[in-house]
Amino acid sequence: MIMQRPFLRLLIISLIALGLGIPLAQASHISITGPPPQLHLAVGALGATVDTVTFTVPANLVGTGTSIAGSQAVLIEVAARRSAGSGGPTTVLLLANSSTPLTSGTNTIPMTEISWTSGSGIIPAGTFNGTATQQLFSFFAPNGTTRQEDTHIFHYANSSVYPAGTYTTTVTYTAVAL
Repeated sequence: MIMQRPFLRLLIISLIALGLGIPLAQASHISITGPPPQLHLAVGALGATVDTVTFTVPANLVGTGTSIAGSQAVLIEVAARRSAGSGGPTTVLLLANSSTPLTSGTNTIPMTEISWTSGSGIIPAGTFNGTATQQLFSFFAPNGTTRQEDTHIFHYANSSVYPAGTYTTTVTYTAVAL
């Protein structure tokens, strides 16, 4: 059972700029229903848009290595439901596809510049590695319903000077039940 959900549009603004929120028409909560096993993935606010996180870098801090926090926290929730008659326990994986760099015209910023902190430590803090199948978290789901959630705050490392512009990309989360 595999679920994918475009989760987040990241914007980095290289000079003093306004926070721009550009919504995307994508689902933020996906569930596979029916008889168990069932899988649920929710990333961001409830609704039909992808959350946008904006980083505003003041001109005096560009490229200084001062980490810039994103404009909002993003809720991530993964749940699996199994019943005694639906087979044995399940391992659930949460993956991220951050293989597309942030782009502004022909300029790019690698996704390794984006990290996150964890609100509760359930889905650990980390840094995007720029690959299509980065494993962020796994958990064991015995019979019954097992739900794991956390809130992430994203950060731009600001470790290099990039040409001014609005850089965007989309990161997709995938939940897999094995």
